Amino acid sequence: MVISILLKINVFLKVDRKFGLLVTLINTCFVDVANFAIFLIIWMIGMSVLYSVLGIGTSSTGYASLTDRSFMNYFLQVWSNSIGNISSPNFVDSNPSDSRIFFVYLLWFMN
Repeated sequence: MVISILLKINVFLKVDRKFGLLVTLINTCFVDVANFAIFLIIWMIGMSVLYSVLGIGTSSTGYASLTDRSFMNYFLQVWSNSIGNISSPNFVDSNPSDSRIFFVYLLWFMN
C-alpha cells in the first residue's frame, strides 16, 4: 500500500517539468533494485544449498524454533553474512578433511 502511494505521488510529480528527471531517476532505481533483489535471492538460495551440502553448522541466529541444519537457518545465516554481520563457518562433525575446509572457506569468501 505504501509503495503504491509513493508510485502514485511519483506520477503526479511528473506534471511539473522540473520534476521530470527526478521521476525518471526514481523509476530507474525501482527497476534496478528489483533486478538486484531477484539476483540476490537466487544467490542466497544457491549459497544455502551449498552450505547444506557441505554440512556447515550455522551460528546462533536468534531463532530458537529453527534447528541447526534447517534450510531456513542456512538462509538466515547467508542473509546475515551478505548484509555485513559476518561470522565464520563452523563444522558439524569434529574432524573435517583439508579439502572440505578449503571449499567451505572458499564458499564463505564468495558469499
